[in-house]
Amino acid sequence: MNRRHFLTGAGAGTAISAPAILRAIAPQSNNRALIRPKRLKPGGTVGLITPATPVSNPDSLQTVARTIEHFGLRAKWGKHVGKKSGYFGNPVENRLEDLHAMFRDYDGHAL
Repeated sequence: MNRRHFLTGAGAGTAISAPAILRAIAPQSNNRALIRPKRLKPGGTVGLITPATPVSNPDSLQTVARTIEHFGLRAKWGKHVGKKSGYFGNPVENRLEDLHAMFRDYDGHAL
């Protein structure tokens, strides 16, 4: 199997199954409506972080960047992506900082 096709297929499969997973684990309540994010539009920004194990292969990161650009989107990398500290990518504080920074950063096109 071609690695590039596998990565593309794996990403698409994850994107398709994510709503089903969220519905399964979200608490069911009659007084809450399901919150759905806006659709990605060309030129939109996608924040990329590594909240668990590090991605030590720079080619993998470039493949992600090219794939996102192929779909007309912009990649915004977390400050600590690609860094390594032990088994995990970074200390918890750094990983949490990247996560919070992505949620705080809204330029009108970001997720």
